[in-house]
Amino acid sequence: MFGAVGLLVAGILLTAFLALTIKRNVETVARRELDFTSNEIRRTIAERLADSAQALLACAGLFDASDTVTRDEWRTFTQRLKLDQRLPGIQGTGFAQLIPRGSLARHVQDMRGSGFPTFKVWPEGERATYSTIVYLEPFSGRNLRALGFDMFTESVRRRAMERARDENEPALSGKVTLVQETGQDLQAGTLMYVPVYRRGSLIDTPERRQAAILGWVYSPYRMGDLMRGTLESWELKLTDRPLFLRIYDGDSTSADNLLYDSRGGDVDSAMSAQGELIQKIPMDFAGRRWTLLFTQRGELVSGPALLSIVVFFTTGTIISLLTFFLVLSWLGTREKALRIADQLTGEMREILWRMDSIIEGTRMGTWEWNVQTGETVFNEQWANLLGYTLDELAPVSIATWERLAFPDDLKKSNELLERHFAGELPYYDLESRMMHKDGRLVWIHDRGRVFTRDGDDKPLMMFGTHADITDRRNAEAALLQSSEENRNLLGELQHRVKNSFAMISSMMGIASGSDASPETKATLEELDSRVRSVSELYSLLYSSGSFTELRFDNYCAKVVAPLVGLNDNITLSLNLESLMVTAKKAAPIGLILTELMTNAVKYAFPEHRRGTIFISLKRTDAGAVLEVRDDGIGLPEGFVAGSAGIGLMLVKALVKQIDGAFAMEGNADGTRCVLEFPLP
Repeated sequence: MFGAVGLLVAGILLTAFLALTIKRNVETVARRELDFTSNEIRRTIAERLADSAQALLACAGLFDASDTVTRDEWRTFTQRLKLDQRLPGIQGTGFAQLIPRGSLARHVQDMRGSGFPTFKVWPEGERATYSTIVYLEPFSGRNLRALGFDMFTESVRRRAMERARDENEPALSGKVTLVQETGQDLQAGTLMYVPVYRRGSLIDTPERRQAAILGWVYSPYRMGDLMRGTLESWELKLTDRPLFLRIYDGDSTSADNLLYDSRGGDVDSAMSAQGELIQKIPMDFAGRRWTLLFTQRGELVSGPALLSIVVFFTTGTIISLLTFFLVLSWLGTREKALRIADQLTGEMREILWRMDSIIEGTRMGTWEWNVQTGETVFNEQWANLLGYTLDELAPVSIATWERLAFPDDLKKSNELLERHFAGELPYYDLESRMMHKDGRLVWIHDRGRVFTRDGDDKPLMMFGTHADITDRRNAEAALLQSSEENRNLLGELQHRVKNSFAMISSMMGIASGSDASPETKATLEELDSRVRSVSELYSLLYSSGSFTELRFDNYCAKVVAPLVGLNDNITLSLNLESLMVTAKKAAPIGLILTELMTNAVKYAFPEHRRGTIFISLKRTDAGAVLEVRDDGIGLPEGFVAGSAGIGLMLVKALVKQIDGAFAMEGNADGTRCVLEFPLP
């Protein structure tokens, strides 16, 4: 009786352990996804600040190239930069002139004579020098309030201005309240400065720069407006687990240092929700540190993954119960046991076959360890992972593992074991190296947990698994050496990617059923086209046996075929030259082709009009040219590519990503789109 109960308990415990292991793997993937997305957003913000600094350097160059810069010249130059379109979210671009005390009256008189009769330098008061704002474009709305403001009177601004002056570099200020604020939609602010020196002055030392300073070109930023303009493309990321961002000035994450909160709520409640992942990333730029605090809300394990875990645990429990009752029956009477066995023989054989198949298919080594005595039990696969058989290692004990473990990893292993024994860690989890029989090092993912303790609460029995992750670690090392951008292309769930694409496509197909609005159906069809584009890329890479490059002409043909099938009145003409393209470049080009084909199918042939879409791919001296042309109705009158919808915005972003060039033209004979991109 006790033996049957023990068998039942062990079976349920083992099932629970394996279910928790699966859950932990799913959570690990979610955390890696958060880490990748957070770093991409940090990079996007840093690039936007760098672009803003470059624009200010261009403005400073205007002063360097001119004896004087008038207000009209400043307005013309800044309007030509089109910063409101290229870098949305910037409050303005201005120039603050340094005025000695002796020149203040003349400066005020000149400003009043140039069309500002009520001009004054404010705040008022006697000072050795003044730094009055004289130019600020666009000179309208909130910006009208800033004319004449002496930024040297405020300590945070002054420190940034002096740092820019002394270092001859762009300088970002700390958190301030901009003078442009009106009391409505109040936002935290910051400013970036670039120094302007008198022409012909020596500026090779801080002292000479201080003597030669003429003023500063600068941009004020309302943080809410700046982040909306910068992060617009990230608003739909991780919609099943919303991702929120707070930005703090400096290392402290106190409310006083808060620059931006994407939720718009109070800071305290942002940290109180359950089921959140938090990622803190520092970002240094122009002499200032920002702390980016990401919060991802929602359960890490949900949907199909949670269902799989529940099914696995339920199946394991049922197997344990069946085994328990079988043992009870055998202990009761042989005749009853035989009768029950006859009924369950076929079912049990299938269950045992499935269990053996799972163990064989996963190639997992298993181990059991009596922590107090050092006795161990390894399965055959545990020894096979290191090139041995169990007979070659016999007799086995904990010393067998210590002898085969790589010495440099033993210290870390012992630390994690002690923390797990003390209850600080729920599991023992380590990726370490072990010695193979042929002398090479093998990477092993070692996981386990203490399941029983003695009367003094000391660890007694511990169970765990070994998995060979050498290929994965080698692949990760190779990816890190080749390109930082490719390090997340291959994950540990690679074999599920194709099924995931199919699941996504099916879910969108269900969502676009008869109850969906036409707008929703159109949006889902476009998303499905993009998913199919990436899915075809993965299929070609997988079938070719290479994850680095593929036959791009074959990929183009597979991407466009299902799109043309959406309209029976359209004929497809392909002229594709055979060429190889890297996977990194094929993915964005495939999405660009999908967007252009989708637009042609949807808009070029209205009212069941018949026509042809021509696609050509040719190699050039500089790389390759992909052309999508149709003989449809052409572009709408007054159409401007830069003001198009999300599809062409995506095309523009992807073209920039591959360092390519894109052009679109249309007339009564149809529309022609040309993409030029370099090849390695």
